[in-house]
Amino acid sequence: MHFTYFVESTRDAAEVAAGPLAYAFDGDPPQTRGCDRGPGGKPGVTLAHPTREETGYFPDCQDWQPIPGEEGLWIGHDKAKLPGPADLAREVQTGRYTVPLGDGRRWLVPTALTPDEAGKPGESPLPKVRRIDEAGKVQRRVKPEYEALQLAADEVWEAAEQASDLPEERAWEICVLALQTNYRLAAVETSILGLVDDDAAIIIPACLVDLPAWPKFQKTA
Repeated sequence: MHFTYFVESTRDAAEVAAGPLAYAFDGDPPQTRGCDRGPGGKPGVTLAHPTREETGYFPDCQDWQPIPGEEGLWIGHDKAKLPGPADLAREVQTGRYTVPLGDGRRWLVPTALTPDEAGKPGESPLPKVRRIDEAGKVQRRVKPEYEALQLAADEVWEAAEQASDLPEERAWEICVLALQTNYRLAAVETSILGLVDDDAAIIIPACLVDLPAWPKFQKTA
């Protein structure tokens, strides 16, 4: 069970697959199928993850909607059942908390920040790569693909330290970023699945900074 995407003929399907939809295919070439009339009434091409048994535009058994901010680009899914964590999981995942989200299913949320023995922010548990600096000294650094998540965790931690809330839009972006680390989804898929309800909006950032492990927050986490 996967999402299906429709690219109208006004756009180049290969460029879309490698650009705004790259997250959906995890580096694999998508399945494609031409269509004379898509969800917007225009011709185009459907794109789907290569593990899907069949791709195409089947309006009788699919629901479709335009992707916000992407002209000529649509997303569809089976009416009978929405994709779940097993369907959308990336081959490489990271995290220590598998938690129920807004759809009632359990999803793996990454952790990017944990406390050290002194109760201060310690070394990130995110995957690292070894590089040499200008002096030739080996440095272990968070892999580039996780750097945005690390920065997001720093924001969440700063807000927790100050007992303040992040702006709603930024909190949503961080939740989506965290989920996208382990799953082939972005904002529109997260919205369709209903993953970020009121509880998840608290749980996801808490997992991101390993809040239950911090002594100062154990009574309130």
